[in-house]
Amino acid sequence: MKKTVVINKPGLRKYDNPLHVQFHSETYDIVHAVDPTKLGMPDDVMPEWRGNIDTEISNNRDAQADANTALMMEKDEERDRLVLFIIASVRNALLLSDADMVAAAKRLSVMTRRYAGIQKESFDRETADILGFLADLKDAKYTADVTKLGLDPVVTKLEAVNTEFRKIYKERRETEVEKTHLPPSGKVRPETDALYERVILVLQWNYVYGKAPVDPNVIAQVAEAMNKQTDRIETVYRQSLAQRKAAGDKKPKEPKTPKDPKEPKQPKDPKPTPDPKQPEQPKKPDEKPKDPKKPDDGNPDIKLPEE
Repeated sequence: MKKTVVINKPGLRKYDNPLHVQFHSETYDIVHAVDPTKLGMPDDVMPEWRGNIDTEISNNRDAQADANTALMMEKDEERDRLVLFIIASVRNALLLSDADMVAAAKRLSVMTRRYAGIQKESFDRETADILGFLADLKDAKYTADVTKLGLDPVVTKLEAVNTEFRKIYKERRETEVEKTHLPPSGKVRPETDALYERVILVLQWNYVYGKAPVDPNVIAQVAEAMNKQTDRIETVYRQSLAQRKAAGDKKPKEPKTPKDPKEPKQPKDPKPTPDPKQPEQPKKPDEKPKDPKKPDDGNPDIKLPEE
């Protein structure tokens, strides 16, 4: 009996979203490049597979939108600081000793005080107010005063940052509108994997049982290309794991908490503290034992008899 063609299947569940969609996109391109009649591929499989891949790509853009949100907040804080700097600089210039700078600050303060607190407004309202603020700062009746206080570079910077904010904000809004019409990745990924499994089953079945114009040799070539693609993606996955592990190993370990010092042990029988008012009696020296070999000195009063 003729054996079917072998097509290796990777562990798709372990891939992160970008690698998952990369695998399916490149594998789809391999199959799509061949005449479907030679593979015996049903008409509905490839368009449905392509549609799911495109949905995953859109969902991955949503993840990028989250990164854009963080960047948008950063730009908003930057433009807030620039607005506050301009208003504070004008206010502080009112206290200078230079009469010309004080006069310039007085003229500007009439206008700048209208924009105090705009950093607390909603994004849309603040953006509109900053555009008005920039228009006033560039108005012919204020340009000389702005230059006098040295605020031209700050005004230029504020305009650039506000433009960057508006661009990111617009992209985020467009992504949010698109996101409302998309199913979540957790639902789409299993469906995409199921379509990939169906493609494999079609190829393996038609390799053995397909009738003309199905070409087993063409199916074998497609299977070989798919296996090479699977091996390549698996290598990319292992490399990414190794890189993450290496990055984790480089992080300095937290120092261990030092142990508490041990308390000194109490003696079993503590000696009493001597009383200085009652000094101890000196000990008597121990008497040496008598040597039995040496005679006793005897009684000194005993006299020897006379001859």
